[in-house]
Amino acid sequence: MFLYASIHDRYIYQILILVNNLSHAIQSIRTMFSYVTFRQRWSGFGLIFSSSS
Repeated sequence: MFLYASIHDRYIYQILILVNNLSHAIQSIRTMFSYVTFRQRWSGFGLIFSSSS
């Protein structure tokens, strides 16, 4: 019974680490994506300004 509990705890611990890493990865990807869209938006504005002048 004790052995089962330790294995179970380790399994939960692994899942928690996986979830934590996944959420961190998603957050970084979201930040990168927003940064890219922000730059694309600014380059779009630059194109509009350069074409209008």
